[in-house]
Amino acid sequence: MNLLQRLLPKTLVARVFGLYFLGLLLFLTAGLSLFYRYQFAKQIDSDLESGRTMLQVVALTVAESAVIGDYDTINRTLQRIVRASALKKAEFIDVRGGKLSAAHEHDHSHHLPAPRWLIYLLAE
Repeated sequence: MNLLQRLLPKTLVARVFGLYFLGLLLFLTAGLSLFYRYQFAKQIDSDLESGRTMLQVVALTVAESAVIGDYDTINRTLQRIVRASALKKAEFIDVRGGKLSAAHEHDHSHHLPAPRWLIYLLAE
């Protein structure tokens, strides 16, 4: 109790301002955390919608090429999708189990890996 009394401000004005500062800090922290959580969820939703839109646009081309067996066109389409978007990888799997894949070929030497808490949050 002696330590607590030494840490508390001596005057009433200092105590009121201390409480005011702690309340303001609490509301600021809560507001910022809610704002960033909203922005994070909004960005994920935006990226998902972008991927869905791209899939709808490309699905017709890929489906027509698959029917006639033009796998070269499918491969070029997948490569074009990956280069022009934020997608890391695109794959086409035919009914026999054959795969065509296109992946980003950027230099990842300067990129840091994602933190575990972020991977866990996105997995939920």
